[in-house]
Amino acid sequence: MTRIPPRVRRVLVVLGAVAIPVGVFAIGYAITGAGAATAPTDSKTATAAPADDGLSGMRDFYAKLPQRIGIVGRDGKPVGWADKDALEPPELTSPFDPAAEKAWYDKLVPVVDDSGNLVGYYLGGYGFVDRATGEDPRFDADALRASAAPLPPGPAEAAPSGP
Repeated sequence: MTRIPPRVRRVLVVLGAVAIPVGVFAIGYAITGAGAATAPTDSKTATAAPADDGLSGMRDFYAKLPQRIGIVGRDGKPVGWADKDALEPPELTSPFDPAAEKAWYDKLVPVVDDSGNLVGYYLGGYGFVDRATGEDPRFDADALRASAAPLPPGPAEAAPSGP
């Protein structure tokens, strides 16, 4: 009986250590059909693209919100209410348009108190903006966003009274 040299034995062990997991993976891949989603198909068996535009989750989220949304200030304290329709992004009702998206993002949404008096505005990407700042002719939404901390300093308190 001939002995296998140690160098050849090491090579065989390494090849076996690599080949066994690769073989198990290939068998599992074939059994589960994991490659079916990316495998090429012929025109007879091709399936149609899904009709969903990918926004159904966002639509469901906004549909569950009340008509008035509580707004908190930078300090986490409730300041008033904003209308849900004004806060909904435009791509929920129309095709994506970068200009419409930018206009919506820069829009100042009115925030009213429990009596219906205007107390300030909500700015997307920033939060509550007091009335004097929002109505200042030199108001710059991008500069305000750039100067802001990414998160409010503390937890929000209880919502203002009312619906």
